[in-house]
Amino acid sequence: MAFDVDDPFRVDYAAVIGNLAIEGVSCEDGVARGRCPLCGAMAFGAELPEDRGLLDALKREAPGILAWAVKGAEAYRKRGLKRPGRVREAVAEYRADSDVLGEFIATACVTGDEHRVAARALYRAYAAWARDAWDGQRLGPTAFGRRMCRRFRRTHKETGREYAGIGLRVSQARGSAGS
Repeated sequence: MAFDVDDPFRVDYAAVIGNLAIEGVSCEDGVARGRCPLCGAMAFGAELPEDRGLLDALKREAPGILAWAVKGAEAYRKRGLKRPGRVREAVAEYRADSDVLGEFIATACVTGDEHRVAARALYRAYAAWARDAWDGQRLGPTAFGRRMCRRFRRTHKETGREYAGIGLRVSQARGSAGS
C-alpha cells in the first residue's frame, strides 16, 4: 500500500527532526504501535520482530514520505508547533498541583479589592507557611515578588511596597509579626 499524503488522518502534533518539521497523528489513529511517548504509553526498547523487508518498503514509499514531510514543514511554517490537547491538560494539571503560591493564597490569605498588605509582611507569612506546608521549600523573595505581581497590583508607599487585592488572614498576620 502506498503512502497517501491526502490520507484524512487527524494531525495532533508536530515534531522537529533536525531541520525538518513533520506532523504526526495521534496514537488512537493506529500509527504508533505500542505506546505514545506523549501520553505515556510506549515501551521503548521493547523487543519487536525484525522486519527484513522494511528497507525496501521505505525505499518504495520514499516519495510519499518526503511529500508528507514537506507538507508538515509547510504547516509548521504557517502555524508553528501546537501542543496536543492531552499535553496542554497535563501541563495545566501539573502546574495546578505544584502552584505553591496559589496554595498559600488559598489557605493563608483573603482576596478582594478592599484588602491590602505590606509586601514584607506577606513574604514573611509565606515563608512561615512554606516552612510548615512544604518542608521549607519556598520561593525566594525576588521570585515571590515577581509571581505576586502577576496576580496582584503592587504599589510603592513611603512605608514600603504593598499589594492591593490581597490580605493576610488574622492567624497568618499574627504569626508573621514576630518573624
